[in-house]
Amino acid sequence: MYGRSLITLKTGRDSQDTWDLIVIGGGPAGLFAAAEAAAGGERTLLVEGNGETGKKLLLTGKGRCNFTNAGLSAQTLQEPFGRKGRFLHTGLAAFGPEAICRFFDERGLASVVERGKRVFPASGDARTVRDLLVEEARRQGVTIRTNHLVRELLREDRRIVAVRTSKGELRARRIIVATGGCSYGRTGSRGDAFGWARELGIDVVPPRPAIVPIRTAESGALNLDGLILRNVALALFVGGKKTDSRFGEMQFTPFGISGPIAMDLARNVGEALEGNDDVTLSIDLKPALDAAKIDARLIRDIEKRKGYPFSSLLAGLLPRELIASFVDLAAVAVDRPLNGITKEERQRIAALLKGFPLTPTGLLGFDWALVTSGGISLKELDPRTMRAKAWENLHFAGEVIDLDGPTGGYNLQVCWSTAFLAGRGGTR
Repeated sequence: MYGRSLITLKTGRDSQDTWDLIVIGGGPAGLFAAAEAAAGGERTLLVEGNGETGKKLLLTGKGRCNFTNAGLSAQTLQEPFGRKGRFLHTGLAAFGPEAICRFFDERGLASVVERGKRVFPASGDARTVRDLLVEEARRQGVTIRTNHLVRELLREDRRIVAVRTSKGELRARRIIVATGGCSYGRTGSRGDAFGWARELGIDVVPPRPAIVPIRTAESGALNLDGLILRNVALALFVGGKKTDSRFGEMQFTPFGISGPIAMDLARNVGEALEGNDDVTLSIDLKPALDAAKIDARLIRDIEKRKGYPFSSLLAGLLPRELIASFVDLAAVAVDRPLNGITKEERQRIAALLKGFPLTPTGLLGFDWALVTSGGISLKELDPRTMRAKAWENLHFAGEVIDLDGPTGGYNLQVCWSTAFLAGRGGTR
């Protein structure tokens, strides 16, 4: 197959379609890597399958583009990635949060730091980030061709010599693959690069949706669609043991739960469901209070409202929309006088406030996922250059790599750091 494809390849350095570098993918990693390579003197072509670049970038941060996380050291930024975070050490040291903020600032894009040290463009519009990246790539001399869908990587020995696109074949001295993962497939992310990698003998960690809403068995019965809970803790239990948790904001949906803490926890929920029958979630509605303080407050409130119904006690503790579901789980009549609440019932109420139960049944899928977990195995890549160890001139950058972190700018920082190294390719 490869030999037959290579017969028709154009040859010679003067050919219009022969390049020093071809970057596949016009997202944040692709645009940044292309600009960096061109700034170093490489004749660079970026090919994008869509009619425009950066379609997925425009969706990040709810359209506002949370492009990094400020004020954290390289070491601290690695921690949310677990053991895989060590792979990022070189990239974050070479081009971390301060560097990307400086990059945008020097080119006229002001930024603001919000809750959780999340950094956004001051414009509040992701389009300003995308447009600046495109402008910078073109300023550095990058040629951008949209509507060029890559079909195949063509090889000779241990080198990739060309790419076959929907518009023809293109030769290059080296290749950077920055096609993203499988999330938000409607933006063009279909996981094509994983197939190319497997054909080249490169190990691919099976992709899973990450930062994605969670389906729960109780979604219809609870009737809580649209309810947002703030300053709560969501915990994951596997086999009765707490394995992970998140604090912050979540939202109930027609199919289950969403919002930052639910979506951040989703990858671990999905992995747990694959190998275990006993997987549950628990919402701590009062994380600032321990069990003893909750019980003391209930005793105090019950004493103050002796003749009032049970519902009056909950009105001071819960959002109105949650009361009916809470009453059902507590198994206490809503009009029950508070002076008739038994110690056992009070303890049951306290336990529910500290652990409102949910049963996860799955994740919503790639069409709803913000990022992809899995991808090109880190074992296959040189962390200093993002080059595939088995191939002399093939590099990877961005979401296509097996690195995914929480919300808050971590995943776009992976794009900038890995694209910086891939763009330089170890030559500078």
